Amino acid sequence: MLPYLQLFLLAMFCALLITPIVIRLAQKFGIVDAPGVRKVHTKTVACLGGVSIFISITCPLLITACIPNAVGGALRHVPHVVLVIAASSFYY
Repeated sequence: MLPYLQLFLLAMFCALLITPIVIRLAQKFGIVDAPGVRKVHTKTVACLGGVSIFISITCPLLITACIPNAVGGALRHVPHVVLVIAASSFYY
């Protein structure tokens, strides 16, 4: 149970740290959705939310795979995990 809690907390803190950085980068490079007649929002909204979610999930998985515990061992011995991470990187 403890490794899963650690993985959850690590993913949560990654999301809390990475999301503001991604928002600033999206605003800097103009990757935003501007408000309009058919839009609900009144300010510009960053369009790179999926990038921060992908990083927030992938980083803890890769870090956990390096830790010698039951979850890390399971991640290291399943080749499908690497394929899923690689395939999801093409999606984003």
